[in-house]
Amino acid sequence: DCTAAGKPLCDSNGVRAFPTIKFGDANALEDYSGGRDFGALSNFAAELKPLCSPNNLENCDEEGKAEIEKFSAMSGVLERSRRCD
Repeated sequence: DCTAAGKPLCDSNGVRAFPTIKFGDANALEDYSGGRDFGALSNFAAELKPLCSPNNLENCDEEGKAEIEKFSAMSGVLERSRRCD
């Protein structure tokens, strides 16, 4: 509900009309601009796939894989550092 307690969340994600459909990464939501009938929404949903993530590397391009590897390496260094303390 964008008229009560949910208003700040709606404002921060650019929700201005109802129904507003957003999709994608929670940190970079995209606007859905397709049809609103069942067929259009069903076809759109059928094309969605999991985003690039450490658990879905097969969905990553080379740049995405490199970024995940960089952060994974940083995590390993931090873990080893904690064990030494």
